Amino acid sequence: MQSNDLKLLEIIKQNIFDSETYQELCKEKKIDPDLIFLAPMAFAVLDVSARTQHGIIFFNVKLKSNPQEIDHYMIHEITHFFQQCFGESATQGSNDSDDYLSNPYEVEGFNAQTAYIAEDDSIEEAHQYIDKVLNHHNVPEN
Repeated sequence: MQSNDLKLLEIIKQNIFDSETYQELCKEKKIDPDLIFLAPMAFAVLDVSARTQHGIIFFNVKLKSNPQEIDHYMIHEITHFFQQCFGESATQGSNDSDDYLSNPYEVEGFNAQTAYIAEDDSIEEAHQYIDKVLNHHNVPEN
């Protein structure tokens, strides 16, 4: 990984660290907030925006062209990092279920993500993101 990638991720980690959403997540899980600076993260060619596998967070390499979008994916994936590395049992992978959005681990990630978007941008932006996710996964409006 290039040093520019590391610098970018460190800046975003600091932004996440300073957020109320992240601090509350750590408090709820009884995890030291400084762990975000130790979480392994990298850019990779993915078919999704981001993924956490075996405690390693990967971001789609395409996100480097829109770095302002990485932070809300990071809060979602750091939730999975905590689940995988500090949870009481194995997590259900996003590919292990026919209904991705019913997976409780994904729901927790999306809850953190939308709370962060509401805090960092606006509640309207958070609602727009939720609508985008629901449309992407063909969830009926009702």
